[in-house]
Amino acid sequence: DEVLSKDGTITKVYNVRSGHFSDSHTLYTFEDGTVVDETHPHRFYNVEQGFWQRLQLWEIGEHALRENGEEVALKSVEHIPEQAEMFGIWTDSGMYFANGLLSGAAFCNKELLKEASAEQAVDMMLSADEDWLLQLMGIEGELP
Repeated sequence: DEVLSKDGTITKVYNVRSGHFSDSHTLYTFEDGTVVDETHPHRFYNVEQGFWQRLQLWEIGEHALRENGEEVALKSVEHIPEQAEMFGIWTDSGMYFANGLLSGAAFCNKELLKEASAEQAVDMMLSADEDWLLQLMGIEGELP
């Protein structure tokens, strides 16, 4: 499989995960009608924050980026208490467009972290997963 990357090039998908189920899911609706149906935390580029942030940490009115560079605001969030299949993809760059919006893995923030304010760095860390935090801290294994 191939997907569109941030720079407009096509990038190969090297891993797909499906077949797992979540007890609930959340619908994130943007002002242009785009809906992201999320079963597991995913990061999208948050224009106001300046980094890839888990959607669950977004505020209504914050903007995502479309393929054409257009910014679209988050309009509503609806939690659905019903089971849904989980799905994820991995690319070499970690960045791709999902439902037309720029999505990315936690490691996409690594370069941005160097120039981040203290507040942005804390927000990035809240949006990071444990494996990425351990890698940034130079720790192997699991946190106690």
